[in-house]
Amino acid sequence: MQYVVMDLEWNNVYSIKRSGFMNEVIEIGAVRLDEQLREIDTFSHLIKSQIGKRLRGHVRALTHLTNEDLQSGTPFTQTMAQFRKWIGNGPVTVLTWGDTDIRVLIENFKLFNGFDTLPFLTYYADLQKIVQAALHLSTTQQTGLSAAAAMLGIGEDGLSLHRALDDSLLSAECLRRVFSENLVEQLTLPCGEEFYERLRFKAYIISDIHNPNVDPERMRCFCDQCGREAQQKSDWIFTCRAFRAKFFCPHCKRPLQHTVRFKQYYDRLDIHSKTVYLEPPKEEEQASKKAPPRMETAMKL
Repeated sequence: MQYVVMDLEWNNVYSIKRSGFMNEVIEIGAVRLDEQLREIDTFSHLIKSQIGKRLRGHVRALTHLTNEDLQSGTPFTQTMAQFRKWIGNGPVTVLTWGDTDIRVLIENFKLFNGFDTLPFLTYYADLQKIVQAALHLSTTQQTGLSAAAAMLGIGEDGLSLHRALDDSLLSAECLRRVFSENLVEQLTLPCGEEFYERLRFKAYIISDIHNPNVDPERMRCFCDQCGREAQQKSDWIFTCRAFRAKFFCPHCKRPLQHTVRFKQYYDRLDIHSKTVYLEPPKEEEQASKKAPPRMETAMKL
């Protein structure tokens, strides 16, 4: 099995055809590695802009490309035909740092070529996930390429970061440092229909409390001090992308707030919950201290 480590640069533009903004690919870079991860060949092309005529300021700052550079490249369809020929027909695993590049490439293929699959893609692996797994890093926060290279002791001298080919070369070196055949095989996906369904699926926050995936057991609140179950004192409300309600622990005599967030991914449901002490409003505290006992009795009556 050979490996192609690929990187893209893109420019955010407004597409009249799509009636919205999209990321137009402006550069592609890739390095081909053999089974021993030795470099065989590289591919590097600027892509002529067909939608946006000017680079965004932050893109110019990161890539040091100019508007003139955009017009000096070859059109997307022609470039990708050359790239497909360069990859060839043999078994190849394509890797990118994170899956955003693949998503952007599919978006461009759909616009310029009329179909939403990549003809050169047979196997794919997210190199970011491979490195994070090898370094035992948390998956709750994505690790950038430069940060990962620094962790692995890889120098960036002589490389122009945020240029497609040099980012591919840096990514390839990261792969060499952490390579495990079992790990790479475990995180490599065959690019069939399920692969594209997974990419098309957009993770979303569940906001309907009657959704069958909202587990009532996860809505129970347990005191963060004594661990006993608290009593619910308010209805659930959906705010800040999560369900929230007030509770009271009769054992500790403490008001609590319980927050639960349900996020649906393609193949899993992520549930995050948090219970915190709910401080009473200062006005109520002051009023309760100043109120005479007979007034409290009158209110009870």
